[in-house]
Amino acid sequence: MSWYGDDPLAVFAPALAGLAPPPAAWLHPNSGIAGTVRLSGPAQTLALPVRLDPGMAPGTVGLNYAALSALGVGHGDPIGLEIAT
Repeated sequence: MSWYGDDPLAVFAPALAGLAPPPAAWLHPNSGIAGTVRLSGPAQTLALPVRLDPGMAPGTVGLNYAALSALGVGHGDPIGLEIAT
């Protein structure tokens, strides 16, 4: 999943960064998860709001590049996910 705010083009066109959705964990609606989740990776733990998207494959989490970098993971790397209380 790629967003305008993380695309290299946004570095040269700051107006595009404003089109990016706010940071979130994108999940399939059938995941049964809503609210906020805590995601953990080798670098740190992030708390992100959940956004439901029927285009997401069940069992996957969609993150922007900034969140992947903050967690210290790359595409396909496992991350920890728990529902924030």
